[in-house]
Amino acid sequence: MRSLIPRRPKLSKTGRWLASLAFAMALLAVPAWLARKPHTAWERVAGEIGEVLRDASVRSGLVVAAVEVVGLRRTARRELLQALGLEVGDSILAIDLDAARARIESLPWVATARLSRVLPDRITVSVTEQTPLALWQVEGRLRLIDPDGVLIGTVDLSQFPDLPIVVGPGAETHAAGLLAMLDGEPELARQVRGATWVGGRRWNLYLGNDMVVKLPEQDPAAAWAVLAELEREHRILARSINVIDLRLPGRVSVRIPGKSPGGTGYGLG
Repeated sequence: MRSLIPRRPKLSKTGRWLASLAFAMALLAVPAWLARKPHTAWERVAGEIGEVLRDASVRSGLVVAAVEVVGLRRTARRELLQALGLEVGDSILAIDLDAARARIESLPWVATARLSRVLPDRITVSVTEQTPLALWQVEGRLRLIDPDGVLIGTVDLSQFPDLPIVVGPGAETHAAGLLAMLDGEPELARQVRGATWVGGRRWNLYLGNDMVVKLPEQDPAAAWAVLAELEREHRILARSINVIDLRLPGRVSVRIPGKSPGGTGYGLG
C-alpha cells in the first residue's frame, strides 16, 4: 500500500551546504546577541556557544583558505596580514570584519580599507593608501601630509627628498591648493623648494636660488602667471634679486642685495 505521508524531497549537495550555512549564520547571531547582555553569566554562555559554533563552521568547511589583497603600494602585505589577525583554517563566519578593518586602517599608509567574505573560503581586502603631498614643518618638526592635510603616520622622511616643504600653522590644509596653482606654470614650479603660510591668508615662496616670492592674498594664481611671463621674457630669476613682491595689484617690487625695495618697471598687466 502506498504511504499517504509525503516524503521530504532530498536536497542536492549544494542545497545541503546552503542549508547548513543558513543554520550556522542564524546560530552565530545568538552569541552576539547574548554578549550585549550585561550579566556575566550571559557573557560566559555567549562565549561558550560561540566556540561551539566556530567549531561547527570549521567542520562544515566554512574556513579561510585564501586572502586576496588589492591596492597595496607602500604597505607590506605581511604587515597588512598581521593587522588582519587571521590564519588559514580560521572560521570564516567568526571573523569580526569591522575590528579587522579598524586595525588595518591604523597602519601608517592606509587611508581606507574594505573587507568582505566570499563564501565559502575567501576574504578580500581592498585598500586605499594615502598619497604623500608635501612635508609640513610646524613647531620645528617635519611631518608628511597627504592632499587633505592629514598626517601620514611615522615614516622615514628621507624617502621624500624632492617633496616641497610648507611651513606654519594652517599650511597643511592649504598646501594642496597651493601646489595645484603652482603646477599651472610647471617650469617655474620646479624651482620652488618651499612655502610659508603667512598670517593665515597668503604664501611666501622660497626658490632654489634663495629668492623669496611674496604672493598676494587675492588671486595669487594671476600673480604667479605674471611672474612666469617675466621669467620667460626677461629671465628675472637669474638677476641679483633677494625678494620679488607681488602683493600689490599691477606692480612688481624687488629687493636687490644692499638696496631698499623698489619698483622694477615690470607691471602685472
